[in-house]
Amino acid sequence: MALTATLIGKIGTPGGNTSISFAAYNQIAGHTIVVVTESYDPSGHVSSISDTAGNTYVGVFAGDGFTNGGSIHSQVWYAANCASNAANVVTVNYSTAHDYSTAAAYDLSGATNIAPDAHVTNSGISGTSAASAPYTTTVADAVLIVMASTVSAALTCTAVDSGFTFDGVGVGNGTNLTGFAHNVVTTIQTGQVVTFTNSSNNWTTVFVSFSGGAITAPPKRSVIIITL
Repeated sequence: MALTATLIGKIGTPGGNTSISFAAYNQIAGHTIVVVTESYDPSGHVSSISDTAGNTYVGVFAGDGFTNGGSIHSQVWYAANCASNAANVVTVNYSTAHDYSTAAAYDLSGATNIAPDAHVTNSGISGTSAASAPYTTTVADAVLIVMASTVSAALTCTAVDSGFTFDGVGVGNGTNLTGFAHNVVTTIQTGQVVTFTNSSNNWTTVFVSFSGGAITAPPKRSVIIITL
């Protein structure tokens, strides 16, 4: 049974923000929330992810995440088996006032304990497509999430290949800075690469595969037969 991935939304800094928040939405209990962040600041970082439901978010990559260019940090956060909230608001918190920073959030469902099972990072040069490093998943049913991010100036992303759904661009301070995409797969992926098209300027990519435990299914009804 395939997992399900729903885009919660995309947000970015208007300018000089210590936090930015997604619009409120109905969060179902037991799902996994994934937040992909790109932050720009020579002296700061994303300090935490929080939400109205009180869920705890963990970063996939060590420290402040993948960095290339000195000031751009890319990270993927997740909260597994989350608590429910009818008007959940997910917030990205920064250690200092930030500019040129973006984020996207996803709701993953269809299994228990959905968590990362594979992840890679990659960086490239100006004027080429933004391609992830080769990745291999370990579980057939998985959700693949990838972000391309600029290292300098603006990043132009208009599409993504390899069966991924392009979830649009992240805009911070009125500038296109990131591209987001996801793919739901039902077979193990070996040595694959996902590429954003029409990229410009130096770029980085972060890729994470999420898979789960037992498939979530409705409870079975018990039938008791009494013989007299």
